[in-house]
Amino acid sequence: MRSVYSIRMSVVPFFIFLVFISFYVFFLFGCERNFLVELVFLVIMLHSVFFALFALRPLMQVYFSFSYVFFGLAPLVQYRNNVVFSGPNGIWESGWMLAGLVVVLCNFIMIYAYRYAIQRQIIYALCDANCFRINETIVLRRYYKYRVALLIFLSFVSCFVTFYFHSFSFMALLWRGGVADGINFSSTVILLSQPIQLLPFAGALLYKLYFPEKKAVFYVLFVCVLFCTFPTGVSRFQAAAIYISLLVASFPSILMKARLPMMLIFGVLFLFPMMDVFRVYTDHFSFKAYGWFEEMESRNFDSFQSIVDVLDLGIITWGRQLVGVLLFFVPRNIWPEKPIGSGAFMAEVYGLSFTNVSANYFAEGYINFGFLGLVLFAVILGLVLGYLDSDAFKYGFAFKRIIFVYLIGYLFFLMRGDLMSSFSYLIAFVVPVYFVYRLIIESNGHLYLFPKNH
Repeated sequence: MRSVYSIRMSVVPFFIFLVFISFYVFFLFGCERNFLVELVFLVIMLHSVFFALFALRPLMQVYFSFSYVFFGLAPLVQYRNNVVFSGPNGIWESGWMLAGLVVVLCNFIMIYAYRYAIQRQIIYALCDANCFRINETIVLRRYYKYRVALLIFLSFVSCFVTFYFHSFSFMALLWRGGVADGINFSSTVILLSQPIQLLPFAGALLYKLYFPEKKAVFYVLFVCVLFCTFPTGVSRFQAAAIYISLLVASFPSILMKARLPMMLIFGVLFLFPMMDVFRVYTDHFSFKAYGWFEEMESRNFDSFQSIVDVLDLGIITWGRQLVGVLLFFVPRNIWPEKPIGSGAFMAEVYGLSFTNVSANYFAEGYINFGFLGLVLFAVILGLVLGYLDSDAFKYGFAFKRIIFVYLIGYLFFLMRGDLMSSFSYLIAFVVPVYFVYRLIIESNGHLYLFPKNH
């Protein structure tokens, strides 16, 4: 295994490149507005790129890749160009400054909680190409062949249900609307359909992680994944969560050095805007090349401003929004006063007709418990990411490996919010993956992510 020093030195060129980009954007137009506000964004970008490249643990790298783009680079571009999405009174200088300081504070609180979780696990391994190598045999359940046949059959059923929800239109499967009007379903039915739609993906990810030699089963399941969740037929964040997870499981060497944050930052800045072309199919389809500065002025990068909005509104629900998140599965006809998503809630307060607004993870903390909620949510995030990151470097309960790999692709969506949507989609994945896990595997096995001699 390479030394920590050599691995960190190998990421220096990309570190220098991102630092150059940060200073380039910072000085691009000159300091035409409040220098201190822009300086806060520069601080966010610099410490985010540092931890993204030198953390050497996947979930920490993913989080600070998000922080670099959505909390630093994008809001700086929006601030310079006076782009405001929700606030009615233009740029609120002190509010943007306070929101930036909140991000810095939450990032460092999260880091200390993360380090505490890591140290509690006493793990000192680094991730390399052997990170998913299995050195012990998993005990399969009896009648394994029949169980695999059942899994494949259920995956075909999942394909049929997905096809039904898209009005039996192949074009509707490939594009996110504009082709078929579809059938009107209640939100509860749509919510319950999500685990069915993700069943083939759960099976494909499990087989790629634990049974890479069983290629035929994986290929059948992967075809079902493409049918149910084609990359241009689902939301971009959902597509990223699914296909990044499969990519990492297939090529674990991505987690070496700083390949993961390089891939994520490049994808968000360049590939993410291009995928917007395929969101809706029309008869007058045309390709429009977006510049990445132009894309950052769109609502796709409104995550930071949701913190500004909650500080501007000053609304604290004392946990009501969080209760709505935890009880997302309760139908609204049973609970008429069930909270809506925090993003839509803020949009309604502002009187906006467009309510598909994000509310990032820290904005959720404030809208639930004020500044105490910011600290609480940062601590919880650090502890959970630290626990999962450290657990990825030891053996034990194999089910956690699947959740860990999925979060590598899903954490962006979870951070961007709102929490009600992201949490419900997370549960929609956990349910089928747990079902597939219990269907196929008899016992946990001792799965070493590193050979024993390490």
